[in-house]
Amino acid sequence: MKTLGLVFLTFAFPAWSDEKPWIDYELVMSQHAEQVVTSTGERGQLVRHLSLPGAIEVECSGPIGEAKCTGRDMSDQFGVGCFLDIFAGLDARVQACPELASQAEAQRLRAISQSLKMFVMENAVPPLTAQEMDLILAERTEVGDQTCEKDDETANFLADVVSDEKWPETERKMGQLLAIPRLPIWTSCF
Repeated sequence: MKTLGLVFLTFAFPAWSDEKPWIDYELVMSQHAEQVVTSTGERGQLVRHLSLPGAIEVECSGPIGEAKCTGRDMSDQFGVGCFLDIFAGLDARVQACPELASQAEAQRLRAISQSLKMFVMENAVPPLTAQEMDLILAERTEVGDQTCEKDDETANFLADVVSDEKWPETERKMGQLLAIPRLPIWTSCF
């Protein structure tokens, strides 16, 4: 997926980078309490660190229930939440502006978005229903005033990811990305 990163760097990102709608970090910490490593931070605050399968690192700093928590996907494939936001956002744009992609590209984009959506729903803490996920995505992927003109970034992204030539590679890489259940962290994201 690293080769896709160059395309994503120029692709219009949403203004947020937050997986809180689908990860309750305090619940994650309590579910894995026996694995949590605690220490005292530089300012004397409680710091809790948790390493989870799939190369996920979670850290909470501050009092339990009021801590600032972050998660990082330390694998070489980037955070699944990041991919969902990118693909669901572009999928919503293509649905609103069908002229941006061929029918085959739009179907492939939809397939990736649906696979990512199912992964996030199943691996969210607590797990999400389809209705809850749809509400979150509706807020996060609003097309709004975006133009339906096919810009270079969109064209390059579609060519690199869902074109006839690139689709087998993308499908294989998405299969690898989603093969290991793990928290659908947003960071790291290109």
